[in-house]
Formats: sequence, structure tokens, C-alpha cells
Amino acid sequence: MADGPKIGERLDSISRARPDGSGWTWTFPARSDLMLIFVSPQCQSCDALMPHIKDFVRTHKEIQVALFSALPDRAMNTAFIDYRALHEIVYLMADGLDEQLEVEGTPYAIRVNRKGTVRAKGLVNHYEHLLSLLIEPALPPAPEAKTQESEPAANAKEEEKHEEHEAAIGTRQAFL
Repeated sequence: MADGPKIGERLDSISRARPDGSGWTWTFPARSDLMLIFVSPQCQSCDALMPHIKDFVRTHKEIQVALFSALPDRAMNTAFIDYRALHEIVYLMADGLDEQLEVEGTPYAIRVNRKGTVRAKGLVNHYEHLLSLLIEPALPPAPEAKTQESEPAANAKEEEKHEEHEAAIGTRQAFL
């Protein structure tokens, strides 16, 4: 079963069309993080999530949110935008992006940082799931520089523990 892109995977840009046919492009590095949220007008969980997505957009202005519809029917997507009053949110046709990024279903979100690196991902059935994608695990303090009198083996062990922790963070997925 597909589970989205790998944490740490890099994206260069995303270009897709809106339901009205106009284009939209996001290129990395960017001015802010990007939250890609894959939805479908036929998905009940997606429909129930829309008020929370609108609230998320209002309260997290520092993040660009873009909805990507897995349903290729432009007329149905336009009707959904009108029904849910989503005119202020970027709403795009996924047009294969969901398959390219191995998205397992809807609603599914991927947070990409300003540099284009996937930082978090997962199914987002409620507001707390969206919020969990914002959490960055804390790094342990870097090993302090040891004096020349220090034992080299102890210093190497500390550096190895720090590297293991950083590697573990790189494999972090959003807690669902």
C-alpha cells in the first residue's frame, strides 16, 4: 500500500490547473511552507473536513495551503468550491499528482518546507491531524566541543547518538 512521499524527499515545483483551467505553480525554494491537501468532492470525510481546513487557513497564514482534487470532473469540483465557499483557498486538479506522490487516499496532507523537502504527511480526518503535521520534533543539543584532554571515544559516541537522533527525525511521520 502506498504511503505518500518519503519524509526528506525533495520537490522542485508543482504546477497544476484550477477547475476553471487557469494555471498555478509553486516553485521551491519558496517564501513559505506548503500544505498540500488531497480531497475529493465525493469523499464524506473530505466534506466534513472543509470547515476545519478553512479555519486552518485563517489561523496559519504563514503556510500556503493548496487543495488538490483527486476527482477529474471539473464541473463537480466547481460545484464543490461553490457549495463549500472555498473561493479564498487555492483549489486545483490533482491530475495525477496524487499518484506521483503515492497518496493512499483522501483526505491526505503533505507538508513541504520552504526548501521543497517533505517534512510530514498522513491521512487528515480531523483538525488535530492537520495540526500534527506542523509539529517539528526537537533536536537534542549538539555535542559540546570537547577539550583536548577529553577522551576521543566518548566524543565519537556523543556525535553518533546525535546523528542517530537526526536520522530518526528524518523518518518522522505525522502521528495519526
